[in-house]
Amino acid sequence: KYFDMNKKQCRDALDLYKKFLIRMDRVGEFLKVAENVGIDKGDIPDLTKAPSSLLEALEQHLASLEGKKGSAANTPTQSA
Repeated sequence: KYFDMNKKQCRDALDLYKKFLIRMDRVGEFLKVAENVGIDKGDIPDLTKAPSSLLEALEQHLASLEGKKGSAANTPTQSA
């Protein structure tokens, strides 16, 4: 569905996805602490991370909608 959205919807969805990734990292850190204090590993869910290529594909699609030729990370910046 992401690839069928308009530019504003893609931007909003990408921002939401980035926030989701941050929260999932925090949950993973919390679960490591829980395991270290003795919570049974069987009670801790397996949180498999999405591949970084997914985030890159989402960013590239948004960049293409915005008329950019590549993602911002690939664009050289000028130093002052």
